[in-house]
Amino acid sequence: MQVLRGRSGATFYGGLILGTVAVIAKVASDRKSLRALTTALAPTLALSQAIGRIGCFLVGCDYGVTTSLPWGMAFPNAPRPTTDLVHPAQLYESAWLFACAWFLRRRLDLSRLLIAEYLLLQGGGRFLIELVRTNPPVLGPLTLSQLVAICCVLSGGIALHVSRRVESFAEGR
Repeated sequence: MQVLRGRSGATFYGGLILGTVAVIAKVASDRKSLRALTTALAPTLALSQAIGRIGCFLVGCDYGVTTSLPWGMAFPNAPRPTTDLVHPAQLYESAWLFACAWFLRRRLDLSRLLIAEYLLLQGGGRFLIELVRTNPPVLGPLTLSQLVAICCVLSGGIALHVSRRVESFAEGR
């Protein structure tokens, strides 16, 4: 599927989709709690994505649009080289995801559905960071990453809403 391919190879989405299916299948076959697993995974997902974005920065892929800000950087040896000063969007996303990992870790025992909070945070941050990235629009002004981010936010919001409704129903409210 060409739409899931980035400039320098396959994107993260295929791995996410197949990994999710594999984890759900394994949890179901072992009769374990999917909620407990996803709660444990939420901060780890944010942390691993943050580290992955540092890798993107070191390779020089996924940078942003041209900028005159003092921290603008050139990537002359990148897969898609540029000598213009551009936003280091990879570092913006990495910083956001490190903050999300810290926040989610602090909420391990407080959250109803931590994976939903991860989806809200990851999707919201990615949508905003995409505003300074160079990805082409695929639906109106939205890029593929923004569409996926919207799906993450909607999924997280729906999951939290359903979780609250189920808990209210179970408590007899």
